[in-house]
Amino acid sequence: MDVREKVLELLASAMQQNNCDPLELGLQTSIAELGLDSLKLVEVIYELERDFSIEIEEELLAQLECVGDVITAVESACRGAAA
Repeated sequence: MDVREKVLELLASAMQQNNCDPLELGLQTSIAELGLDSLKLVEVIYELERDFSIEIEEELLAQLECVGDVITAVESACRGAAA
């Protein structure tokens, strides 16, 4: 499973709406639109860090505004971990 698929899967499962299809989430879908509070977003990020063996800087968490931002942050951390 690639980064995009995993991020979409975890965000969809964390959403308060149980009938969300991860493929329906757009890159520009805001975190607020997902109905996720900051604690739930941190839980999703923690799961991503664990799954990909990466660490995302805490300062970056406040800058995550949409689905695309989360994907970009994880991809960037994965590239950094590989270096």
